[in-house]
Formats: sequence, C-alpha cells, structure tokens
Amino acid sequence: MDLELLLWIQEFIVHDFISPLVIFYTQLGEMGILWIIIIIGLLSNKKTRLLGILCAFSLITEFVINDLILKNIIARNRPFIDYPFDLLIKIPSSYSMPSGHSASSFAVAMVFVFRKEKGSVLMILLASLMAFSRLYLFVHYPSDVIIGILLGTFVAFAVVSIQRKYKFLKEYQFPQSLQD
Repeated sequence: MDLELLLWIQEFIVHDFISPLVIFYTQLGEMGILWIIIIIGLLSNKKTRLLGILCAFSLITEFVINDLILKNIIARNRPFIDYPFDLLIKIPSSYSMPSGHSASSFAVAMVFVFRKEKGSVLMILLASLMAFSRLYLFVHYPSDVIIGILLGTFVAFAVVSIQRKYKFLKEYQFPQSLQD
C-alpha cells in the first residue's frame, strides 16, 4: 500500500511547475528551520512567549525521540533505496521511519491546536504541506509520515498537558529584558 500511494503521487500529482515550490518548502523543514523561525518570532513577543517556549520544548523533545532514538532503532530504508528513483533533492542520509519533517511540523503545529491558539488552522496547513512534500519527493513512505505525524502530535499533547498540570512557566515572570 505504501509504494502504491507513492507511485500514484508520482504519476498524478508531481509536475515540473510544482516541483521547485515543493523542493523549496521541504528545504525549510531541514533541521526544523521553518519551525525555529516561527518559534523565534513567538519568543520575541511578550504575548506569545509562553507559546514559543512550549513549541520549542515540543520541537526539541520530538527531535530527541525521533531523530536520535526511533530512527536508529527502526532503521527503515527510504523508498528510493528499496525502489531506485531519481530524486529531485539531495539524498537524505538518515533512516526513513518516522519522518522527521512530519514529526517536527506537527510537534509545533499541534501545540497551537491543543492550546486553542489563533493561527492553529494555518499551522496545521503548513505542517500538512511539509508532511506531503516528503511523499511528493519520494523520500518517505506514507507510513513514515503517518507515524511522524502521530509522534509530533503526541509530543505536543504531552508538553501542553504537563505545562497545564504543573503550571510551569504560567506564573513565571520573565526578566524585564525578555518582556520588551
């Protein structure tokens, strides 16, 4: 099923006009660049600082669990290794499952959702496009992306739930230099 969906995407969706946009967008997901930029923006505003801190915790936690632990335990080949394919991007060197781009995207986006923040729909759209880009570019199986989405969602839920339960950072007064 995984391969059939990837091949369907290649046959019916991949197009020379769209590919440069998808390549550019997926590159924003490398090392979580897009999400780090969003987090920096959130941290720079006193009203969104707590949201930025929670997104940062979620992103860092997801990275440790996904990239440092799970990928190395599961050690699944990427689809282009199992089924030779000419890639449109530089060959990724890590394992395939779970998708790091998908996990990091949803780790940040779902913090917005679980906190019922403005911009939640936009964040889910951005995260979904990032996850889809990995299928479009033939660097992940659909199951890699689904597991990445679930992992990112779980991490975001855990971070938001722990913050609510223990109220950490809630009453914390940020230093004056961070309040401006």
